[in-house]
Amino acid sequence: MNKPVLLKKLAPISLTVVGVLLCYPLKANATPNLQIKPISWDIIGLDSNKPAIEGPNVFNIGARVCNLGTSAAKDLQAKINLGSGTGSAYISLLGLNTLNLNYLPAGGTGSTFHNIGNTGPTPAYCADFYFNVELQRILAAHGTYREYYIEATGKDLIGTQLATITTPQPRRLYVEQLIEQNRNKVLTFTGTTTVQSGDIVDYTVTGETAPGGYEQLVFATNFPNTVFQIIKVNTNYTTPSLATNNSIYGDACGWDSDPNSSFYRTCNNPSIPDGYTGGKVGDSFTAKYKVKIISTQSQTIGVSSLVYDKSGSSYHYNTTYKIPPDYDININVTPAVTADLSLTKTVNKLLPSVGENVTFTINVKNDGPDNATNVKVQDILPAGLTYVSSNAAVTFGATTPTYLSVSDYNGGFYTSSTGMWDIGTIPKGATATLQIVATVNTTNAITNTAEVNASDQTDPDSTPNNNIVTEDDRAAVTFNQRVSISGTVFEDVNYGGSAGRDYTTANNSATASGFATGVIRRPNARVELYNSAGNFLTSTLTDTNGAYTFTNQPGNATYTVRVVNGTVTSARSSSGGTLIPVQTYRSDASTGTVTAVADRVGGENPVLVDAGNGSTTLAALTTATTTAQSIAQINAGASNITGVDFGFNFDTIVSTRDSGQGSLRQFIINSNALQNTSLAQVGVLSGREESIFMLSDGAAHPGLRAGLSNQFSGGVATINLVTALPAIANAVGSTNANRTSIDTRTQTALTGDTNAPIFNNTTGPEIVLNVAAGPGLEVQASFTFIKNIGITGANGTSTAGVGVYFNGAGAVNSRLENSTIFSHDNSGVKFQSATNVHVNSNIIRNNGVTDPLADGVELIGASSNNVTENIIINNRGYGIDLHTTTNNNNNLSSNQIANNGTPDDTQDAGIGIRLGSNNLIGQNTIANNLGDGIVVASGTGNQITENSIYSNGELGIDLGGGSEGNGVTLNDNGDSDTGANGLFNFPVLESAQLSGGNLIVKGFARPGSKIEFFVKQPDPSGFGEGQEYLVTLIEDSADDTDATTGTYTSPFNGLNQGTDTTNRFEFSIPLSSLPNTVTTADKLTATATCLTSSNCSSAPNGSTSEFSGNITITGSPHLSLVKRITAIKGVPFSGFDGIATDPNNNGDLDEDVNWTLPLDDYLSGRIDGGFVQPGEEVEYTIYYLSTGSTTAQNVLFCDRVPANMSFVTTAFDSYPVQASGGLQAVARGILWQYNGMTESLTNVSDGDTAMYFPPGVEPSSVYPNINCQGSNTTGAIVVNLGNLPNVTAPGIPTNAYGFVRFRAKLN
Repeated sequence: MNKPVLLKKLAPISLTVVGVLLCYPLKANATPNLQIKPISWDIIGLDSNKPAIEGPNVFNIGARVCNLGTSAAKDLQAKINLGSGTGSAYISLLGLNTLNLNYLPAGGTGSTFHNIGNTGPTPAYCADFYFNVELQRILAAHGTYREYYIEATGKDLIGTQLATITTPQPRRLYVEQLIEQNRNKVLTFTGTTTVQSGDIVDYTVTGETAPGGYEQLVFATNFPNTVFQIIKVNTNYTTPSLATNNSIYGDACGWDSDPNSSFYRTCNNPSIPDGYTGGKVGDSFTAKYKVKIISTQSQTIGVSSLVYDKSGSSYHYNTTYKIPPDYDININVTPAVTADLSLTKTVNKLLPSVGENVTFTINVKNDGPDNATNVKVQDILPAGLTYVSSNAAVTFGATTPTYLSVSDYNGGFYTSSTGMWDIGTIPKGATATLQIVATVNTTNAITNTAEVNASDQTDPDSTPNNNIVTEDDRAAVTFNQRVSISGTVFEDVNYGGSAGRDYTTANNSATASGFATGVIRRPNARVELYNSAGNFLTSTLTDTNGAYTFTNQPGNATYTVRVVNGTVTSARSSSGGTLIPVQTYRSDASTGTVTAVADRVGGENPVLVDAGNGSTTLAALTTATTTAQSIAQINAGASNITGVDFGFNFDTIVSTRDSGQGSLRQFIINSNALQNTSLAQVGVLSGREESIFMLSDGAAHPGLRAGLSNQFSGGVATINLVTALPAIANAVGSTNANRTSIDTRTQTALTGDTNAPIFNNTTGPEIVLNVAAGPGLEVQASFTFIKNIGITGANGTSTAGVGVYFNGAGAVNSRLENSTIFSHDNSGVKFQSATNVHVNSNIIRNNGVTDPLADGVELIGASSNNVTENIIINNRGYGIDLHTTTNNNNNLSSNQIANNGTPDDTQDAGIGIRLGSNNLIGQNTIANNLGDGIVVASGTGNQITENSIYSNGELGIDLGGGSEGNGVTLNDNGDSDTGANGLFNFPVLESAQLSGGNLIVKGFARPGSKIEFFVKQPDPSGFGEGQEYLVTLIEDSADDTDATTGTYTSPFNGLNQGTDTTNRFEFSIPLSSLPNTVTTADKLTATATCLTSSNCSSAPNGSTSEFSGNITITGSPHLSLVKRITAIKGVPFSGFDGIATDPNNNGDLDEDVNWTLPLDDYLSGRIDGGFVQPGEEVEYTIYYLSTGSTTAQNVLFCDRVPANMSFVTTAFDSYPVQASGGLQAVARGILWQYNGMTESLTNVSDGDTAMYFPPGVEPSSVYPNINCQGSNTTGAIVVNLGNLPNVTAPGIPTNAYGFVRFRAKLN
């Protein structure tokens, strides 16, 4: 029904502060003003027919309290009171009768009470309290009532109790008969089903009523107030259009609740206006409940929603209403048991002026695992501060439940008089923040402390309000304190890598090597100071003692001290230039105590460079390429901080960058400019300046911490250059040699041997220099050492494409050792007018990437250098090349030089001496090169000795003929020709034979020459390459047993070797003295070297020839003889007597497996034949076998008749087979087997090869070279066996064995 508004509604009852408030912080006359009104319908009811089993019996009865004052109120308490009435036996309180609220802000001047209805959301200065009223389910309760009222009270912020206010009285809860109505429905009930103590959560319920709505409508959910405290309710209706409500009760028609009114329980009172246009509300609706979980018990609560109304003269409820055990929703409640609270506190100004405001920020974080409820923090402002204001807030964290809303947690309130911050609930994962603004009234130091005072939950690592300073729920800040921060900037001149060294250690080291004590403390270095936020505060320069001080800084604060690296100078004399050091040491005072930091070599991020001067923030110094490298954290308490020191070094390399601080380029710049006087780096010879490589692999090592960028890939750190490095040069004005070393040994010692050597590929350096524009390293300074590095990729022509370039006389006494020099456009290593340079133990390979004439090692006008023990392979030009300007007295020894040269290339030898004299090429292995092993195009006195030269494409040694040589240069008579090495005549080998454990070599050579012998790998030309060096012998020395001369002409031994009349030689070389095994069929070759120019015609001393023509080594012959008695008195012995004598200790000769088998059949006879009488005959058989390694030539057999016996001259006259050539009808006393034939032989000198010499006639009268072991006193049998080939298998060949037989009669 619609009624005109005649009177205002009953004014709410108000509450004001009792007494006068004099306590700060309330402003004058600022007081709370609490007012209260009912917000629920006083009509309740039961089902009209079956109340015991159907319909609702629990109803929400509530009141709203608003603070219309000018100051907040705290500790609010609302209480429901049930009075008398006809229904006292049926109407009772269910749950709590008292509800609490810790804080209610003020609405302020002009604020009004916020009534229920279509008035918008409830403002923050109003709070609702709902109580649960329960009806007994009996019919007798219908029509009864019980009086009630709700009271409220609270305190102002200083704790003064406020007067109690109540809802209007009398008021009654009246029990109507409710009719089940299917037009009233609850459609959905949504929200989280799992909650925890302290949660503030939202639940949404949707429903509907009859179209057009009702005069009175309640949409209530029976949240038990022992578990759920309803904070707010917001409802939307579709009738009237866009209608809302901020309570469960929609009074559409102006209901009269006063039992004393004549309009009681009607909408007819004209003084009460309609609540909604048209006097009805409803249709479809949505209600949102914001509830706080106050239960501390674990339980499951069922909740149902009730829709009941008045329409006309009847009251209805929704048919969907559920009674236990059915509910619209079941909510699981878990208690909050444990909450880990931690507290931090900061102040925004450390040195405020008197009268200036400061802001304290207190953060209380809940790390869970549960919510923290009823949390209080106490922060009493100390003397010297005057409270101004405060504000609080809560922010959620990643672990805070997502169903919570941050706006529902306001962070509580702070009471300055007690210092108590009443937070309330901090959800798990959330942080409560309080900011207190206060005015500073003193210049004294002030300490302000905050501590958690209370919490419902157990904290696992702290206890509230116990004042233990080490617990994490307590924090203090001290400000207005002045301290100084000071330290020293020094240069650790003798730092040698590993952990950084403090000033004392560095100064002692420097003093011991000759520096004045204290001189390493560096003046005029810029030192900067930043605050805890990284903002620039001030800067200063170190004094003459390297000291700096920042005075009058706020104590109990954190700072960062920074040294600008580029402003640090060296204690050594300098010729100028941009010299930049690297940090090796710093201090740290982040704990308030100064400690040494020895693992910050290179600074905070060694892959970057130190930024320039700072002026804004530390963060601004960090870019893609820069950062603040030298920074120390300071936690300043109440005392001064001293000894915050920084150490630097100018030789340390910490980055693979092309340039700038800590780079190889910067090291060279520094080294070129700084003198080495008194320098004595740890582990380095005094006066030498060595690079200190300290690149990080990401792991912790002495001097480097874990977590830095890993500058290694596959065990190698590669320095990629963009432009050519500066040459290594002597410091300007230096009176001493520069003595610079680029040596990566410190890197290997630091991070380990991460790059294993690979044969013929890499020496295994941990640092590789990738050169864009070369040369890779250019040396112009003396005593420069380059060691243990890889250098590749020099790009360009001429010297720009060279890996290592020793340029000029200034490079004297420099070294390149144990490095890998590979894949450069031009030569790997180049000497230009350099002397006494040592290139040793390197791998120099695959150079000449774009230049087919580029060499492994190139010498131009370079003399007295040493290229030794290197592997020089796969280069496109020569392995080693001496050219353009005379290169003399170089030592090229003990290298492996292989696979060099390119097809169609004119420089394809292992070593090319295109212009050079008196060079030593010794003990190299020179193999598989495309052209000659060694070519000497011009120059003399080049000694080529003890090399292993084999498998080259052309000659082993080629004298003359230009860069490619001209093939074999034939010997000339008298060796009078001239040219490379005087075209010294090579030896001519006549024979080489293995005999008696010796190698016997005969041939021709120039007088007094040194002859070196080699075996294996003959060149197809028939002239030697010598793979295995054997021995060096001197012609005409004591070793030479042939003092004659002779002439050889070609062909000689099948080869055209020229002609000469010269000395002959014969050497007998013990095989045991040779370094290699020599066998028959080996090819022997030799070289000759002139030792005395007077003997060598045009070849100066040291000139070595080409290799000689090859000759095959033959073996020595050997005969095995076995003598047996094969018959006595004409009776033969059969079988084999294996008990043989062995006069030569060569084993049992009669058991040699190469006799024709079986031995019983062939070697028949006896050693001991028994007894004979005078006049009886004995038959002797001597078996022979050629067992040597070659044919036994011109063999003469001699056996003497035993003493006391006479030769039987006619013993074999009757033998049917007589050897050809023998005279007929002549006595035949000798029998032989030869080439498988057995024949009888005459006793006289004729054509059958045998002869008997009577006693007194010496066989030497016919055979001058025969040896019959003494004078012929008993008679001797001689048989000319001729040439006997060596046996190769048992009985093969047949002319390798046989026998000689004769008979003698006992005298």
